[in-house]
Amino acid sequence: MASASPSSLLHPDKVDFYFWASLSAVLWAAYLVARSVQCKYGPIPRGLPYPPGPPSLPLVGNLFDIARGSECAAAYQKLAQKYGEPLGLHRART
Repeated sequence: MASASPSSLLHPDKVDFYFWASLSAVLWAAYLVARSVQCKYGPIPRGLPYPPGPPSLPLVGNLFDIARGSECAAAYQKLAQKYGEPLGLHRART
């Protein structure tokens, strides 16, 4: 029986395979640890509620409420007077 020489173990195809195999094993282990912690302690709390703001549209959020150009400050002051400070705007959702 011929044993594998060290140079054959370091062949680029085998090194690439071992790298990706070990990387995927580490990622799976991290995922399993995170899932077990989440199952044990419950979901991560999201924190404080979102500040009040204008109602958002599906998919685009408050994209059309965001002012552009020179009227930007006046538009945000108008929204802040209506909804209070701090003002919450939702970004576009995909």
